[in-house]
Formats: sequence, C-alpha cells, structure tokens
Amino acid sequence: MAKRKCIICGILFDCPPSSGKITCSPECSRKHRQDLHRAGVYDKSMSAMRAKSPASKSIENNPNAELWVIKSPDGIIYECHNLMLWLQSHQDLIDGTPRQAWDGISKIKYSMQGKRKNPSKSWKGWTLVAWGEHKL
Repeated sequence: MAKRKCIICGILFDCPPSSGKITCSPECSRKHRQDLHRAGVYDKSMSAMRAKSPASKSIENNPNAELWVIKSPDGIIYECHNLMLWLQSHQDLIDGTPRQAWDGISKIKYSMQGKRKNPSKSWKGWTLVAWGEHKL
C-alpha cells in the first residue's frame, strides 16, 4: 500500500499505487466534487449531457415524447405529446400538482397494460383514452 496525502484535509491515507484516489474519505471526496462544480470544471460536460439527453428536453415536439389522450372529469378530451409539460401548463385544470397528476395518469396506463396489482381506472375523475402511437 502506498501513502497519499488527501487534497482536502491533508491527512495521509493508504491506497494501492494504481488507485486514482486523491481524497481520504467519502466526506472529503464530496467536498472536492463540490469545489470542482463551483470552479466550473463540469460546466461543459453537463451542458453536453443535457443537450444529448431526450429526457431533459421539455419541448412539446420532443421526438421521444409519446402521444397522450386524456379525458377530464367534465368529459373534455385533451391530446398532447408531452404529458408532464401539458400538466405544468394547465395546472388550473387539475386538482393537485403536475407530478401528482402525472403519477395518477401513469398508474392508469400501467393498469391498462396489466402491470399493476391494484388497477386504477381514473385519477380524480381524469381518465386515459390513449397513449403512444396506439389509440384504444
């Protein structure tokens, strides 16, 4: 084992010579990563990752977003290609937060697919008519 000096606290610690460790503990490692973030070391890689990730795009025409057809408690049918974005922009129509509505409607979808032990047919009066490229 080789001895190294922690770049955060200065304590000597044991590690294999082939190891890339530069900190002595998880706490010092966390502090080091926070310092790197503050210094902007990860800015380029984070923005590149966000640009590549379809999940990070909340635009209505996201090619990976699926079609959702939902029916309100009043019987009005709504279509959207990004359910969370639609729920966020129509918060006045739903009873609860967009995340709660998304969870409720997703549970209806999983119930229709036979993936839930306790099936759900509606969420606070909202029902799912269709999703994906497949209309029911």
